[in-house]
Amino acid sequence: MSAIHYKGPFKEHIQDHIELKKAVGYKYDTDAKNLKRFDNFTAERYPEAIVLSKEIVLDWCSKKTYETLANQCSRASVVRQFGKYWQKSLDRTHFDGFFLEPRVASLFRTHFDDFIF
Repeated sequence: MSAIHYKGPFKEHIQDHIELKKAVGYKYDTDAKNLKRFDNFTAERYPEAIVLSKEIVLDWCSKKTYETLANQCSRASVVRQFGKYWQKSLDRTHFDGFFLEPRVASLFRTHFDDFIF
């Protein structure tokens, strides 16, 4: 895979997060591409952001008209892992951001009613 170049306000944190994941043995190619999408999103909508705010995370995680629920959950999972990394990184004294709690993932689930034929 060719190197992905990040340009958004969180580019250093994203690059460090991916390097750590790869250093501990994860392939992390698909998630790196999803983080590139997140990078493009933040560069376009929040270019001056200095923290991973609740507004940014929830805007990113909102369901798009063209996507499936599985895709939405995947995007939420990637940004959740990134937020956890950032909070626990050496820069955590400067972390004033937001990341999704595991229970928030249940908000993205669809409720199905039983249907008897």
